Amino acid sequence: MTSDNCFYVYMLFRLGGAPCYVGKGKGNRYRDHFRKSANPHLANIIAKSGGELPVAIVGNNITETEAFALERELIACIGREAHGGPLVNCTDGGEGFTGGRHTPETLKRMGAGISAALKGRPKNAAEIASKPCMQKGVLKSEAQKAKMAAARVGRKLSSTHKANIGATHKGMRRSEETRSRMSAAARVNGELCPQGHDNWFQQKGKRGYLNRKCRTCKRERDRNYRKVSL
Repeated sequence: MTSDNCFYVYMLFRLGGAPCYVGKGKGNRYRDHFRKSANPHLANIIAKSGGELPVAIVGNNITETEAFALERELIACIGREAHGGPLVNCTDGGEGFTGGRHTPETLKRMGAGISAALKGRPKNAAEIASKPCMQKGVLKSEAQKAKMAAARVGRKLSSTHKANIGATHKGMRRSEETRSRMSAAARVNGELCPQGHDNWFQQKGKRGYLNRKCRTCKRERDRNYRKVSL
């Protein structure tokens, strides 16, 4: 094998067996996708599959020109998602050059092209379900937290969103530390009952709506009711 015949074409497969990506490279090029893929859709598939995907080397010990030609042929035969196929390749293949470095302007154009390719693409249930898992454990900076909090200010939630939040919190037992923080936040925001208490809880009314009530006031009313009954 000469130095020119060191390229190969590889295919990545979903765990279900369907092909999802075709590429060319040399050495351990295909493993770069498992570390950090520039294709966001492919990165999502890899994350849902536990960090790796099945790989098949289709053409080995070929020149770069031959690898580009085979890559284009395979993508055309299998088909990209944009054309009704299973592949998540953003292009029809055959472009690029080994060892080259893209300029910032080129990288910007490539990013815009990927964004345009993914824009408007409907997400399936598996992608939607995996999004929280991908964000789990990711530490956010104080600037990011402040930006996210500012984006939520004044935003009105739909009835469906409120129902989902209520279903998620149903039956949840908060720790004493969490309850203390919530009470402190209520005091800071001036959210006190007419009697000056901050011991809130939610109770479902006759029409199914959640009503916020003061636990301390309710306890006092129940105590007075029992005294009158006696």
